[in-house]
Amino acid sequence: MSNIEELRDSTTPALPARDTGHQTCPRPSGRPLAILDFEASCLVNRGMRSFPIEVAVGFPESGEVRSWLIRPEPEWLEAWTWDPEAERLHGLSRDYLLANGRPRSEVAQELAAALNGHEPLSDNPAYEQYWLWGLFGQYPGFRIGSLGELFQQIAGGGLAGQAMLELASAHAREKAPLRHRATADVKHYLVMLRELRRLAGEDRMDSNPSG
Repeated sequence: MSNIEELRDSTTPALPARDTGHQTCPRPSGRPLAILDFEASCLVNRGMRSFPIEVAVGFPESGEVRSWLIRPEPEWLEAWTWDPEAERLHGLSRDYLLANGRPRSEVAQELAAALNGHEPLSDNPAYEQYWLWGLFGQYPGFRIGSLGELFQQIAGGGLAGQAMLELASAHAREKAPLRHRATADVKHYLVMLRELRRLAGEDRMDSNPSG
């Protein structure tokens, strides 16, 4: 992930390196959280222009998860990158997305409505912000905060905090494994957040999305 160049395009933002992703947005307090995850046509890397193909959002307070398949735009298929290796990971073909995906504008509108009043967080805000920009075709009007920062805040520092993070991560891998699909990955982070809050004695979730 370190060989990322600035992407100079009128419809996409320049993308920072992965390890600075948490700097995209300091996380304000007071709003309910939403966990966001995209699947895409390829990794955002040198020489590649990646477009979003699936997005999911999960709400920790209720456990609800919503997801959308995104129909590729003609310009994406003509000039942007489709990586067969990425397709093997997420299992979504171009033909399947064209037949079953929703128009980009509809997904953007419904996602914006779902996120209204929430604080969106992701495990990798820089990349999710890039795909969010691609979905909306412009700056969407909000930025994505760091889920990792929240996890660290709940767990605390030192060896005890690191041990808590490892326990919560192991629990999430068992109960809701990451599968390179947006819904599954959002559920993974919802389970990890719930477990972290339980371990820290501050469980505020009302339901568990995957048991």
